[in-house]
Amino acid sequence: MRTVRVASAAWPISAITITLLLGACADDIASSSNDTNDTSDASIPSGEDAGGSADGGAEPDADVDSGGGTCAQGTWNNAGSCVAWSTCAPGSYVESPPSATADRTCAGCESGTFSTTANAESCASWRTCAPGSHTSTPGSAVADRQCAPCDEGTYTSSPNQSTCLASNACAAGTVQTVPGTATSPSVCAACEAGTHCAGGTSPKEACASGTWDHDGSSATACAPWTECVPGQAVTADGSATTNRTCAACAGGTFSASSNAPSCQTWTTCMPGTYVSVTSTVSRDRECTTCPAGETSTTTNAPSCAAEPPAGATALGAGYSHTCARFVDGSLRCWGSNLDGQLGDGTTTRKLTPTTVAGLSTVASLAMGNGHTCASLTDGSVSCWGDNLFSQLGDGTTASKRTPTAVPGLSGVAALSPAGVYHTCALLDDGTLRCWGRNNFGQLGDGTTATKSTPTAVPGLSGVTEVVAGAYHTCALINDGTVRCWGWNVNGQLGDGTTTNKTTPTAVPGLSGVTHIAVGANHTCARLTDGTARCWGANTSAQLGDGTTTNKSSPTVVSDLAGVVRLAGAAGGYHTCAQLADGTVRCWGTNASGELGNGTTTTRTTPTLVPDLSGVTGIVAGASFSCALVSGGAARCWGANGNGQLGDGTTTRSLTPVVVSW
Repeated sequence: MRTVRVASAAWPISAITITLLLGACADDIASSSNDTNDTSDASIPSGEDAGGSADGGAEPDADVDSGGGTCAQGTWNNAGSCVAWSTCAPGSYVESPPSATADRTCAGCESGTFSTTANAESCASWRTCAPGSHTSTPGSAVADRQCAPCDEGTYTSSPNQSTCLASNACAAGTVQTVPGTATSPSVCAACEAGTHCAGGTSPKEACASGTWDHDGSSATACAPWTECVPGQAVTADGSATTNRTCAACAGGTFSASSNAPSCQTWTTCMPGTYVSVTSTVSRDRECTTCPAGETSTTTNAPSCAAEPPAGATALGAGYSHTCARFVDGSLRCWGSNLDGQLGDGTTTRKLTPTTVAGLSTVASLAMGNGHTCASLTDGSVSCWGDNLFSQLGDGTTASKRTPTAVPGLSGVAALSPAGVYHTCALLDDGTLRCWGRNNFGQLGDGTTATKSTPTAVPGLSGVTEVVAGAYHTCALINDGTVRCWGWNVNGQLGDGTTTNKTTPTAVPGLSGVTHIAVGANHTCARLTDGTARCWGANTSAQLGDGTTTNKSSPTVVSDLAGVVRLAGAAGGYHTCAQLADGTVRCWGTNASGELGNGTTTTRTTPTLVPDLSGVTGIVAGASFSCALVSGGAARCWGANGNGQLGDGTTTRSLTPVVVSW
């Protein structure tokens, strides 16, 4: 009996990669006509958007693959590195062919078959030594069986006999039980499976360890068990009557030796190291510590990058652009620049931080959908970018590509994270000034008329912090209470109703507040005990209470303690919290990876951002998040279609990446 293993003859068809370049014309669309439309949580007023100007709009669902299909012939993309295909040695065959995205896999020739060349398509059966001949050289996994004719006066009666017998001797496959005499022939008995009887006067032999009765005939010699090659593991040991069986190592595992009892998991290269030897099914991954002055921030990084220089002291995030203030008071911005919101005099997006000209004493930031404002240490304010609704506060509706002073405004202590189209400033005396769009009363002056210059919010004093959502605004008062005003369709004002308010309205039952933050249509507060309360829209789980039900009154955020700061975005539907231990937890929508936990699955309760520690500040954009870490470096994650992560690419990241200063 012969057992022949034939590899598949199906070889891969050369792939044609078609890259569809979408959104190339997005930068030519006016800011008023390309607003983000997220119909969840009734977040978009009729004729409005929750995400702003022309560079709004949804981030791409997935980034273009930058690896598969780009490797040279003979190599494949292994976790971002082009690696030579594995070679199937003689004695094995190609079980599955290689491609630009997959390695060649091998399997050992089964018992009774062989291959003599590398990367054999299949294993061939040993030749058969016919009756009248004998096996002069046994077959192996790398060599064929050799035959020789029987000498005169000898014979073989069945194929593949190891020796030729005298003409009157017991045939192969039988054993002599009574010797012959001059008057009677030898008495012969059949041998059972799992043994070898060479015939003649040879004794019966059990198949030795490591061999088996491969063809069910005791007349032929026992053959070696199939050898499991590197990249396979033994699934069942052989016996005298059964062969050894093998299985290929599953993804993420390897075996480096023949007949391995099991496949081992690849080593994980931790942050601070890089992959110096890539892994295959027959080789473990090897890691090397990054050299001095370089680091990596993710597991299994293909290379190390220069340690970012220390110096950033604060971050700000708009809809799809980001800014960082440095120790020297300078400001650098990156990401979308359709409306000139990066302040560099152009409308060209930037994939890495770019200096904002003419600013050297920045104190705080306000960043909206397509505009940016900075308060300076002298108490003045400058704004730039989209000005369709007078959100720059300069008395015009003309967009500006470089910082422009807000006239008549002084004594500014801090700016709010800006709304989609409005901005607010906290003055040294604890009062507020707001300007820009006011269609839902978000300026708090009792009207719904747009204001092109800073306008006082009447009846409000003792303010210590101000924040702006898409179309609502909230202020923290020095007695630990909160006032909110503007759009309230999702209960984001926290007063137990869904009625819009054009003047500040108290959030009842809430006290002991030390910090506040807002998203597009929800609001959150940190209390003195380090816990958090959120209210408003919740269809994307942005309230973190384990549900997706809107709340018009403050609700406890589940399983969250030790909160230092909270972050949301005027165009966003997720929330993040910086904790006292220097870690970050996020919750809510996660379609672009904005929660940073390596998935795109929405989370209804706070979820840890892995491999991130030493955090000193956090901000959130529409579909991305950033953290400032000790030493002044920054890490960002999530959507990156406009380069808002600052890593020099437009590839989204589901985990934190280093911002390239």
